Amino acid sequence: MDAEAPRYSAIAGCGPSGCMITSLLKQSSAKARLIAVDESDEALRESGADVRIKARPGEKVAADIAAFEIVFIVFDPTEPGAAACAGEVASRVAAEGAFSFGIVIRPPGQASPDLTVLRRPYGSIGVIDADYILGKRGGKDPAMALQIAFNFTAHTLTFLAGAIDAGDLSAADLKSAASGRIVNFAASHVSDPIAIYSMAFSKIDRAAVKSGIVFLDDAIEDVPARRIFLGIGRTLPGAGLDMIRTKGLEPFKILAILAQ
Repeated sequence: MDAEAPRYSAIAGCGPSGCMITSLLKQSSAKARLIAVDESDEALRESGADVRIKARPGEKVAADIAAFEIVFIVFDPTEPGAAACAGEVASRVAAEGAFSFGIVIRPPGQASPDLTVLRRPYGSIGVIDADYILGKRGGKDPAMALQIAFNFTAHTLTFLAGAIDAGDLSAADLKSAASGRIVNFAASHVSDPIAIYSMAFSKIDRAAVKSGIVFLDDAIEDVPARRIFLGIGRTLPGAGLDMIRTKGLEPFKILAILAQ
């Protein structure tokens, strides 16, 4: 890894959807090492990734991950071979002593994945549910629902990688909130504790949430920020939450990682 590359996080996109995410991350100049894994040479070329790994059935995936504290691994489990590739990358991450955070994209019209099974190789796993987004949009335009899921995934990973790189989010904080758990995401354009659930990216059982991190735009003044944080906490009665004031959340003012 060259001297100009980020030191703290990597993002591995596995399968066609994962490669699509790395291409979006490349466009956003995400502060992470980008890794793409796929069987298709074309998908790898279009990924824009720093490291491109040709997956071959029956062979283990080798990835340049040894220098990182956190590796986010993005995949759609309905795509042939994607879950297996992602699981192999996660196992390699664990062997190197890094923390793996799986991001599962569920496309519209597909059965809900068994996250308790998918989570096993990962330190934590989260879901971006395009089928749930489609339902919230009245069941119209599955392609747009999937694009929203892709865009949210890319934005969130760009933000998280930037926060890790800047030192606003430590590996220890992320592990404390998410390790061993299944994560949901919610966001809001407005500074309101309830509005955050209007942009949930998977169905959230609020009573089941045990921990989480609430990121608040640094432009929100201290007193309103604390009120927003406490307001979110009151809707999650069993959760222990941390608040992080940060920059770079646009287009959101609030982003929550909620783990159960």
